[in-house]
This record gives sequence, C-alpha cells and structure tokens, in this order.
Amino acid sequence: MRSTSATSTLRAVLGDTLRRYLGVGLLTLAVLTTGATALWAAGPRVSAILDDDVYHLLVLGSDADPLHGAGSGSRGTNALAGRADAIHLISVSADRQHASIVSFPRDVWTGSARINEGLMGGPERMVGVVEGVTGVDIDDWAVSSFSGVVGAIDAVGGVRIDVEQRLLNSSASTDLQPGVQTLTGWSALGYARDRKSRSDGDFGRSTAQANVLRAVHEQYVAGEGPMGLADGLAVLQNHVATSIPAHKLIVLASIASQLDPANVTHVQIRGSLGFAGAASVVRLNNAASAVFAQLQAEGVITP
Repeated sequence: MRSTSATSTLRAVLGDTLRRYLGVGLLTLAVLTTGATALWAAGPRVSAILDDDVYHLLVLGSDADPLHGAGSGSRGTNALAGRADAIHLISVSADRQHASIVSFPRDVWTGSARINEGLMGGPERMVGVVEGVTGVDIDDWAVSSFSGVVGAIDAVGGVRIDVEQRLLNSSASTDLQPGVQTLTGWSALGYARDRKSRSDGDFGRSTAQANVLRAVHEQYVAGEGPMGLADGLAVLQNHVATSIPAHKLIVLASIASQLDPANVTHVQIRGSLGFAGAASVVRLNNAASAVFAQLQAEGVITP
C-alpha cells in the first residue's frame, strides 16, 4: 500500500522536472498492464527528449508472484525470473502519433525453447529472445506479477471491459458474464488469464490481455482515472519493475495521455500448432515475419 510520505516525496522530486519539461497541470499518466504496465508516446512538445526513432517497449506478465507466493503454474516468487505469462510488444511511430500492440502466445517456439521461458534468465535475457524472434530492436522492458496487475488495476479504479463471452474457469479464478462491465483487479486478472473458457485458447487469452491494456489507456485519455502523475508513478513503483529511467518515464507518461486511442492498432501473432519433442508449441509463419518487419521500420501495423 502506497504511503502518504512516499507520494509526497515523489511530488517533491518530480516538481521541478515537470515544470521544466511539461508545464504544471499538463499531464495524466496512462498505466497499461496483463501481469504487466505499458506506456505509449505522442506529442511533439516533449518527444524531442526521446530519440526520434520508433520506440519499442516489451511488456511482460510474470507467472511468479513475489507478494503471495507461487501462482498457478508459477516457477517461484521472483517476478523477474519466472516465465512470461503475458508477452506484448508496444511500438510507437517516430512521429509519436500512432502505436501498435503486438501480442505473442506464450508457446511460440524460438528454435530451442518456448518464448515464455526467456524470462527465467531475467528481463534482459527475455528482451534478447524476443529480438531474436522478431528482428525488432527493443528499447525498454516492463514486468509485473499477478499481484502487481491486481494492485495496479485497483489503484486506477478498475477497468471497463466488454467481456466477449461467458468465462468460467476455477483455475484462473474467472466467473464473468458477457457484456460491458468494470472489472476489479482480481476480475481483470482472471479475464486476462483464462484460456480454457476460450475456443482459441492461448491466442484468445493473449488478445484479452491486450484488451485490458487498451481499455486502461482509453480511460486515462478520457480523464476517467482517479490519479495524477505523481500517484501514477507511485503505482508503477509499487507494482511494476522497468528499465525505463525516471526522466524518460515522465515524458512517456505525458505523451501517452495525448495519444488518440483510435490510432492504436492491435495485432495478435498467430501460427501453426505443433510439437517440439513432447512440448506443445506455436510455430510462426510468414505473416508474422511481415508484421515484425513493418514494426521495426515504422512502429505501426497497417491492415
């Protein structure tokens, strides 16, 4: 639980930086999470602080839970050394006006292992694995755990989701009816983790995780969240581990609040189901390669 003193300290540290770069009262934080938190970029006023290239952020949800012990299928309690239960690459165009979310099923075969095992070597190792599969140069990473997702979603007042079907799965703690509804942290986690209720399994679960990311971003752009910038950064500090340095995080947070949700494209990476030995895997095809090439060059996926 975030303390008042922690928030006050954050406000004091950030005050001068905010006035220098952004202007008082300009910004709202966009918190994006699946087990993980993401930040997009747009807006020429502050984007010059970043490189002028396409920006790529790898967002991961770990199956290890440092707050409540091992979760279902977890490999321990260190979120930075579990397996990746959620894998999303968020890319922002060089003009900072468009973004893409590319979602990966956790069983993508890399040639020697399933892609989700890369996180067991730490986030930097996972970055290298995803770069090897995609050919995309990744700038930063962000990792959260099951409890991190729950805490972050609850901190922003829940997330409004159009649940696409009946979801009932005891292993994912899911019991949801179809339709538009505001999900609490635990309900959102269940929605994002349930693959057994979905006919397309892990592909559908990965898409659901992206739905959560997009929904939270839409709420922040619409000004529906209860938090300001300092409070949002405190949430990140409590629930997310990331390689993004503080000054860069402030810029990304501000630009995220200006990015039109209509300019955010989602692509679910698919492939053929098969086996590598006894392991069930997903083998990517030429369509995935075309997506990765466009992502690296432009940061935006067009239909």
